[in-house]
Amino acid sequence: MNNYQPMEPMAEKEVHLLDYWNVIWRLRWTVVTFTLIVLLATALFTFTRRSVYTARGTLLIEKEPTILTFEEIFQIETFRDDYYQTQYKLLQSQGLAERVVDRLKLYEHPEFVGEPAKRKKAINKEDPVLKKRIVDSFLGRLKVNPIRMTRLVEVNFRSHDPKLAAAAVNELFDSFIDMNVETRYEATEQATQFLT
Repeated sequence: MNNYQPMEPMAEKEVHLLDYWNVIWRLRWTVVTFTLIVLLATALFTFTRRSVYTARGTLLIEKEPTILTFEEIFQIETFRDDYYQTQYKLLQSQGLAERVVDRLKLYEHPEFVGEPAKRKKAINKEDPVLKKRIVDSFLGRLKVNPIRMTRLVEVNFRSHDPKLAAAAVNELFDSFIDMNVETRYEATEQATQFLT
């Protein structure tokens, strides 16, 4: 009744290292061709890609000390946060970027307006469309990162020219400081005129 017949174990074929070598040897031209294609593609990508340099600087933002009233003491933390957020936004503002673009003459720099030989016409630095495009390009390369729990802010600028990257960060800091000094001077002038 029971037709159970035990199965005989199948003979296992032993795999030797020589078998692997024979497979590789048979496919050697495929392996060599694939390796060369990957190597050439990587080399082509690496050598045709332009380098991007990032200049990095750190700025300490301090508020001028002011005399506080009793009510302002309780609001100081909120005010402090607002003040620093405002400063971070000013570092990324159109006005400050325009000042840096003018001071560095980026309307003459090939990275922003193209190579002179490839341009169809002379650059008019007063052209508002061109100026906006250059300022937007400048702001697109700029990154402002507040450092948590400090009054420090890290500023990065990316460029294909390492000297331009460094000059942009330095000029941004100089222009930011100048802008703050001018703002304080104007406030002092207005207060003086009001009192006289």
